[in-house]
Amino acid sequence: MFDTDYKINGIYATYWKELCRRQKRKDESEEEYRKVHYKIFNTYMDCYMAATVLGIRYGRVGNLVLQENKDDAGMLSEICIKKAETLKYIYQLVMILENERNLSDEEKLENAFRISEYDENGNIDEPAAKRIKENMMIFEKYFFGGLEILHEAFVEKCITDDDYIDEIYNFTKRYQDEYSFDDSKEVDIDAILKG
Repeated sequence: MFDTDYKINGIYATYWKELCRRQKRKDESEEEYRKVHYKIFNTYMDCYMAATVLGIRYGRVGNLVLQENKDDAGMLSEICIKKAETLKYIYQLVMILENERNLSDEEKLENAFRISEYDENGNIDEPAAKRIKENMMIFEKYFFGGLEILHEAFVEKCITDDDYIDEIYNFTKRYQDEYSFDDSKEVDIDAILKG
């Protein structure tokens, strides 16, 4: 899991590219590069992780078959391997929180923590491999949903540097407001845990 090249095609590849920095060309001055290339993420991996978390947080899923163009984008296996532990953690969160398939809590936990395609003898476990493939499709749907959220916020709405600054402020403020609470008030932990 998260040990191979990752590539996507279509509109989501375009979104991914539009959110991430590209390398500066040799014939391009620093000023030219900055003028036409202000992006919210430095790397595809940063965007991949953030978009997936946003997708699951807001329950937004993308369409796996949406192919409006022939663009492509991806990451090499070395990049995925370096971040494999963090990606597995995000994968586990997605598997526990997803509601696409109306799974029981037990099934969600199994999906989150049984992440090997191999049995104890090192042989491919076909049912496990099939389950992981299905789970990765769910993971990807939330990545695509997060890309949509980020694209709407930082590509469609932002033209100038001030637009980016305003949107970053508004985006983080909305998130902070969702999770902040008044420390002076007593919190009933039992009520929160019981839902």
